[in-house]
Amino acid sequence: MPEDGSGNGAARTARTAALILVLCFLLNALSRGIGESFTTFLLVLTEEFRADRADVAAIYSLQMLLAGCAAPLAGYCFDRFGPLRLYIGGLVLLIGGLLAASFAGQLWQLYLFIGIGVGSAAASLGNAPHSALVARWFAGAQLSRAMSVVYAAVGIGSLVLQHRDKRGRRLDLNMCVPVALLHPIMGDLLSFGRVNKPARPWLGLYAADQEEGIVVASVAARARGQRHRRAG
Repeated sequence: MPEDGSGNGAARTARTAALILVLCFLLNALSRGIGESFTTFLLVLTEEFRADRADVAAIYSLQMLLAGCAAPLAGYCFDRFGPLRLYIGGLVLLIGGLLAASFAGQLWQLYLFIGIGVGSAAASLGNAPHSALVARWFAGAQLSRAMSVVYAAVGIGSLVLQHRDKRGRRLDLNMCVPVALLHPIMGDLLSFGRVNKPARPWLGLYAADQEEGIVVASVAARARGQRHRRAG
């Protein structure tokens, strides 16, 4: 953290560091939150473009691939042009890609605007430049805590899903667990990191997600499920 001999200067430095931490958190939540929420629109896009679900899901794969592979380039731009220009460029890519995608008439355009545009924005607004920026203002144990706050923003946007029931209705779901359900096992989670009970035997079943629900795709050899299958 930059040092200043005066007390007022130290207070201003602490406030600036806190604001930078909040900024990195918000940018990370914005870029990754929008990117991770793509699965929410998977069914809608599949119906709108009359495309195979795998072709639509590949847009998300391209976006995540580019967000990771472009991180070294984002780090170079951070050193070459500074964080302000990098973040502005990332926001332009993010906003421009989303606006252009709203006018897309063909699936390949979503590959371009969402896969490449939003993916590049996620790299520019992601953890690589945030790590370099936060390291300028925090050190030691403070740096570890600060980075944990920045990384906590990654999960925002990934908790919303969609599913279709047997009647063809689209259902909005989320993966949140009510805190009240954790109360009976909270002591075990804090002490052991899991429920303090003997582990249940693995049946060896491999499941897959189908349109109508979860189905058993295969059974592992010599597993408990295989033995019960033979006995049945």
